[in-house]
Amino acid sequence: MRGTGSKGFTLVEVMVSLTCMVIALTAIYRMHLASAITDGHNNLEMEAMSLCNQQLETLRLSDFGNIASSTAPVTSTEPFSMTWVVTQPLTWQKRVVVTVSWSDSAGAAVTRRVTRSVQMSTIISNMTFGT
Repeated sequence: MRGTGSKGFTLVEVMVSLTCMVIALTAIYRMHLASAITDGHNNLEMEAMSLCNQQLETLRLSDFGNIASSTAPVTSTEPFSMTWVVTQPLTWQKRVVVTVSWSDSAGAAVTRRVTRSVQMSTIISNMTFGT
């Protein structure tokens, strides 16, 4: 107990306040770390979606007869691989499904890798009637 004329903090008060600060700073650090990991995952997913969209646009601009299923490594960026599957439900249309896959770390366990993928699809029609 403090006397009536004493000034300053006791050792117990200092230790309690330091403990509270350490707990708060640890929580803030963990939030920041989780945010950075999520940001990295989101950047890879956005890049994969962009690659899917680029391939769909390339196939849309191709000659209808030349659109076929294939697998292609993505040479511009390392972690991605791409496949597309073409089915033809009707003679004048093709359904294209593009899948971009990559290997990504699973949360805090950096040594554990998980394969993630993004898929986009479209229908391409051959609307050249009478030619």
